[in-house]
Amino acid sequence: INNQTSTREIQDDVLPRNPFLVLADDALPNITQADRSAVLVHSAARFISALKQDLLPPDINATNGKPLSMAPFLNLFGTTRSPVFQRGEVENFDLNKPYTASDLEDPDYSSDEGDNDEPTQKDFDDRKRKHEEDIFTGNGITIKRHPDSKHILIISRGQYYTLEVLDSTNKIIYTAAELTTIFNHIIKDSSGIEKSTALGSLTSHSFRNWKYARKRLQKRYPNELHRIDSALFVLVLDESQEETTNDGDDTADISQMFNRTITERDKKCTSANCKRVFYGTSIINSKGHQVGSCVSRWYDKLQLVVTADAKATVIWDSFTCDGSVVLRFTSEIYTESVLRLARDVNAGDPQFSLWPNVTQMDPETKKLMTATISADGGGPSEIDPKLVVNKIDWSFSNILNTHVHLSETKLADLISKYDIVRASIPLGRRSAQRLGVKPDSMVQVALQVAHYALYGRMVFGLEPVSTRGFKNSRSSFINIQSQALLELCQLFISSSIDGTGKLDKFIQTCETHNNMVKHAKSGVGYEKHFNALKYLFKFHDHFGIHLSGDESSAAKDLFENPLVLPFSQPELIVANCGNAATTTFGITPAVPHGFGIGYIIKDDQVDLTVTSQFRQGDRLMFMLSWVLGEIRSYWRMSRGTSHNKTGVKISPVVDKLYEMDNAVNNPPKRNGHTVNGSRKTSSSSQVNLNRYGGFFDLEGHIDSRNIY
Repeated sequence: INNQTSTREIQDDVLPRNPFLVLADDALPNITQADRSAVLVHSAARFISALKQDLLPPDINATNGKPLSMAPFLNLFGTTRSPVFQRGEVENFDLNKPYTASDLEDPDYSSDEGDNDEPTQKDFDDRKRKHEEDIFTGNGITIKRHPDSKHILIISRGQYYTLEVLDSTNKIIYTAAELTTIFNHIIKDSSGIEKSTALGSLTSHSFRNWKYARKRLQKRYPNELHRIDSALFVLVLDESQEETTNDGDDTADISQMFNRTITERDKKCTSANCKRVFYGTSIINSKGHQVGSCVSRWYDKLQLVVTADAKATVIWDSFTCDGSVVLRFTSEIYTESVLRLARDVNAGDPQFSLWPNVTQMDPETKKLMTATISADGGGPSEIDPKLVVNKIDWSFSNILNTHVHLSETKLADLISKYDIVRASIPLGRRSAQRLGVKPDSMVQVALQVAHYALYGRMVFGLEPVSTRGFKNSRSSFINIQSQALLELCQLFISSSIDGTGKLDKFIQTCETHNNMVKHAKSGVGYEKHFNALKYLFKFHDHFGIHLSGDESSAAKDLFENPLVLPFSQPELIVANCGNAATTTFGITPAVPHGFGIGYIIKDDQVDLTVTSQFRQGDRLMFMLSWVLGEIRSYWRMSRGTSHNKTGVKISPVVDKLYEMDNAVNNPPKRNGHTVNGSRKTSSSSQVNLNRYGGFFDLEGHIDSRNIY
């Protein structure tokens, strides 16, 4: 959805369409940027080595125990998003041709409008053939795969470096300590260069600008671009530091609605931090040059960003990478970074690893490849970073410099106009269990109600759902809207029904949403089939599908119907991704006026990140807090009016046990004396059951789990 797969191109007005996950802080306090980068890159290299050697345990469906498709992992490393070029389009590109607006026009654009020559039949045939090709390739995006890749790309202050991390047998080349030495060298080398290149900003531009830039780079720098495209992933050494701001006040205000205290971990996950770890900082120096870290990104590939204060983030391209496999990769490299401490205190025991069979390169072989002997000829050998790091040098023409400059200024504009709001609401997985609904459904439905309460209208929204239960499959999108959801939104903000009725309607709508998710996971959701048919209709000539006049008319009435168009241009994209290894998940909106909402559900809270342009993300979070607070109050109200004082509805059998329990504790009396025949207990076994609240008094237990 965020890569023009089902939406029309949004010209220049959306942020880079890449989701991101912020990792939890390292287990060691005050770790340096180079050390944190080395630990995570070493863990990532171990993960990739395990994958390439078939040592990675398969993913399993937690519900039914069936294995999930592992094919998406093949698109995670050594891949890139790339535009589709026609035959000879790159080879015949004129590097000396000045950049003009016509380079970004529609494929059927013709610059020969002033030519008065009468076109021949051959001209008509050539134009028809070219038009048919352009319809398919003009806006096409593809995946370039490099399965034999062994190196990573490192970007620091706009400088580009590559480093081999795996040998020919997919063994790890460097230890974490050696990687620290290498990364310190890169940080020092890039810091000594005053002028950086904003080349990576080209990957954040609109489709046509991006395609034009790729074409020019591919013609002028084919080897350098190949090194970037084929890298396993990108490590970004971001020079930014955390700023002291008041962004945490938003989170505090929301939590105060629930009498909740903000933790230190929440304070570190501020909106300002989300912005800088995602798209970097935008800083203009006295000469008008961009010197912020926003120039050090490459959005066509999987990125691992580590800031100067050791905050780590994984950013991925949603066209090439599936969110569920990125989450596993992120979680396991963080887990492996924690397990390194266990290995350190256990003499390097490989069993303290997620992949104990992954090994390092033979030391002697590595010494011949990468090491230099110490000056005195004795002692251990040391890595010489200058011999193992390859720096990519660029010498751009004025034309390309102009295009890079325009891309950078456009990115800086987007950074200025977009806002990221992060909020933690103390209602999580346990709250959903008490309501009897799925946690994901609780958040999705509540968000729709919150938006309706704020804006008074229903908008189209999409939620990604994993379909990896099928071979070679990945994620699918489902439309969240339903008639039941619309009715809930209308009733929730009205006074036509009481709180208990609203709660029942909320629970029913959550069940409807959960059924939609189940259908999508089982492959019977209509959205994926609808998009496939729409795609075939759009390119039916290319695929050799003949349609009669009636068939073509019927297809147009369906696929080009204005009523259907909003389904593929959602104003809300709401996605759930994350676990204990992550603190923040964010996703950008699909349209300029929309919201991109990512959230992580935990036991007692949900962490949300809202990205929008000139919208009220913080106010939407307050409305969500209000909706969930109302649901909580309705639930407590329903407990107070249930069949017993605890609010827990009990079966007749349990009700009988209550009577037996009360009979033991309170035998019937007549005239102040116990009635004969009532049950007595021996002095040795007599217990005052009232002291302990009775066998089935659940009130204390239930109240101890109240939502606060």
